[in-house]
Amino acid sequence: MKKLILIPILLVFIFSCSPDEETQAPTNTVQTTTPEPEPDTIQTDTDGDGVVEYFRYDDDGSFNDQFGWGVAIDGNWAACGTLGVSGKPGKVFVYSFSNDTWSQTQVINSPNSGYTDAFGHRVSISGNYMVVGAYGTRSVGAVYAYEFDASLGKWTFTGELVIPIDIDEYTDSDGNTINPKFGVDVSINSSRDVAVGAYYYGTTAHPKQGAVVMYNIASSGMNSIRTIYSPDSHTRQSNFGISVAIDDNGTLVVGAYTETDPIINMGNVFVYSNAGETLIGSLSPTDANPSYTYVGTKNSDGFGHGVAVDGNYIAVGAVWENYQQGAVYIYQKTSQAGTHSVSFVQKLVPDSANNSFFGRRVGTSGDILTSAAWKHNDGEVYVYVNSGESHGFVKQHVLEQATRSGQGDALGHGIDIDGHNIIAGAYYHTIGQNDKQGSISIFRLP
Repeated sequence: MKKLILIPILLVFIFSCSPDEETQAPTNTVQTTTPEPEPDTIQTDTDGDGVVEYFRYDDDGSFNDQFGWGVAIDGNWAACGTLGVSGKPGKVFVYSFSNDTWSQTQVINSPNSGYTDAFGHRVSISGNYMVVGAYGTRSVGAVYAYEFDASLGKWTFTGELVIPIDIDEYTDSDGNTINPKFGVDVSINSSRDVAVGAYYYGTTAHPKQGAVVMYNIASSGMNSIRTIYSPDSHTRQSNFGISVAIDDNGTLVVGAYTETDPIINMGNVFVYSNAGETLIGSLSPTDANPSYTYVGTKNSDGFGHGVAVDGNYIAVGAVWENYQQGAVYIYQKTSQAGTHSVSFVQKLVPDSANNSFFGRRVGTSGDILTSAAWKHNDGEVYVYVNSGESHGFVKQHVLEQATRSGQGDALGHGIDIDGHNIIAGAYYHTIGQNDKQGSISIFRLP
């Protein structure tokens, strides 16, 4: 593993947790009180591979902040959100890279003062544009748009995305009121196409089918341009929209992690071109093995819980596969004479065994792919690079935080990549006496 030297410098952070995610403490941990680290440090690699870690947490943080849940990075911008726990509303912390370090430039407060709005559960950045999901707002959910104003030197609120009329709370057959959780995941590209997941969308007869709402804030402002439902089934619980990703080519990838079989719940992922206009195809674990059968304790492998797309490659996480060891499936998309296709390339698994939860979130950037075994010890971030040969994607790094609590910090529970920069959240990180205060690390690859 990596051994790093700590050099103190300057900065801050905060975070929180969702009722629909795995929130129990990671496995293989020892409960101890840890000394409080410096809030902002650069950890310089000494083992010769050139990776540099920028470690951050909120030095004004407190118990159960769970800082590090939703994270995003693009160019010289990075952001992370807090959902709002312990009587605190959600926030998003924004960082910029200059003078060879990441510095906090702004804290964005939730436009809604509710403590359960989940503002910051997901964040996505493209250039000078950012969208923030708040799936708990007004029992329906919300997504807020921001733009960096160079004349003011800060990010400014530009509007709240308008939710289609059918994306609303409803009552299931047992009389429970269901929040469609609009904003459970968000993604924005350079054309300002925005994809928003609402994975609990449904009706009384058919709850939690899920939906994805598409926007283009450059041409249509805050108004939606289309709503997409699962093409495989519009009648059963599929959680379509639990994860969304859209790249600069307009390729949209949507996870439906309980789709395919109503009993086994293997999971499907759907791929679209033209920002959701045209379905290219669907993906499943049987792409790697036609006789695939799920084994484990979840009645689901969670295929599609995390998705990512950039250029030629699509990554899909199956977080509960093989007794929660987890896996990541890699696909290549090709286009010829206006025809798009997607083909399976490779399956990746972590070095750690059961209950690693590898693939909860995934990231791709060019020929680099990342995911994390976030429940193994304090969490490990895996980095793979496309060899350009028959070997496919080859493991290059397994990264840990230099400052760890030994209490199951959950590094990589949230993860994103752009170029050679990876941001990973450790929302369970114990800081001093503050259990689950949370932290993040930005790793710069050579």
